[in-house]
Amino acid sequence: MTRRIAYYLATSGFGGMEVALLAILRQLDRARFEPLVYFRCDNPAADARMRGELARLHVAVRELNEDGLPLPSEEKRDRVPFSPGLVKEKGTRSLFSLKRLVWAAMPRTVQSAWYSWRAVRATAEVFRKEQLHVIHFLHGWYPCVELPVIASRVAGIPIRLSDVHLEPERVWPKRLVHRSLIRLAACSATHVRALYPSMQARLASEFRIRPERITVVPHWVELEPFAHADGAGQLRVELAIPSPCRVVTVPARLSKEKGHKVLFEAIGQLNGLASDVRFLLAGDGPLREELQREAAAKGLADRVRFLGFRTDMPAVFSASDVVVLASFTEGIPGALLEAMAAAKPIIATEVGGVGELFRYGQIGRLIAPGDPAQLAGAMTELLTADDAALKRMGAEARAVVRQHYARPELVRRMLELYDQEPCA
Repeated sequence: MTRRIAYYLATSGFGGMEVALLAILRQLDRARFEPLVYFRCDNPAADARMRGELARLHVAVRELNEDGLPLPSEEKRDRVPFSPGLVKEKGTRSLFSLKRLVWAAMPRTVQSAWYSWRAVRATAEVFRKEQLHVIHFLHGWYPCVELPVIASRVAGIPIRLSDVHLEPERVWPKRLVHRSLIRLAACSATHVRALYPSMQARLASEFRIRPERITVVPHWVELEPFAHADGAGQLRVELAIPSPCRVVTVPARLSKEKGHKVLFEAIGQLNGLASDVRFLLAGDGPLREELQREAAAKGLADRVRFLGFRTDMPAVFSASDVVVLASFTEGIPGALLEAMAAAKPIIATEVGGVGELFRYGQIGRLIAPGDPAQLAGAMTELLTADDAALKRMGAEARAVVRQHYARPELVRRMLELYDQEPCA
């Protein structure tokens, strides 16, 4: 009998989480599972790309509203704070106004709790109608989408998987109602996927999730496209990069947490070396215009190239000498795994599970986040190293991903969770 499985993804771009979901869907046994995806993306280009990929895989899409809650239908509804989905109809203005006055008089804590319970009930009803056996929540950060996770338990969905992709935030600074929802959502998942052992420990201690419910499945990468990439020469010509220049690629969304401003400060500390290096920023995001202005103000416009979102990352990595990620927060970045699969040495900040990558070999340099001097020193060291040294680090990086992060085995381990009975 075919079982219905839903995936839940609210995002603002196209990155590791989206790639992970598509890898799962491609390997999903359609004879056993009928998938659908609850989806929302605030970036038009990323939204179009993801919907196109889902259409090619013949996966149905269900819409989420601005609060990350599923819409009961495609009918557009007026959202009011005290009643999600309430429709304002002719002849109900006085009632509507009275309810608004009553709502305004309520303490904020009561408002939040009441709204949350109404939202959970409405979402649970949407889930029940889909007759789901499995629901897989992809958390770009954690905690998030607490109300749908709780609703999945209320709806009685047997397998409820929370898939945590970034280092979890702390619970105690949150407001009382939010803290309560976080704790309830954490215990509402029958299975939780962590990317690395220290994340598993953090989820158990901070969120009070029973350890037996947490399974460590690292992030993965598809090796083949990066192992035999070409097009490096063509890309250098396209970008007008002189042949003697070294190339540093920064594969990251243009957002605050990725540390691009730290990178710019570090470039300023490279002194004469910077003129012989080109920096390729592969990615898009909300800070693009601001970062372009800052690069120009710092006199870096001729050395820093904004590539935007790229679909040819194997070629971009092939044209690179070193790959840098200066993030303030990460899980295990798929972009770094791709760079390693392309046999490139990496420089990365020791955040989230990034340190796990360096446990296995000499693959580059691990630095502290937010330290431009340390980043400049690491870039100077690798950019002045001879080609043989860079190749050795790149070969070791590729060996690490082949042994520990290859896609087929890890996706199989993820799919096994759909058949694993929940802990009592």
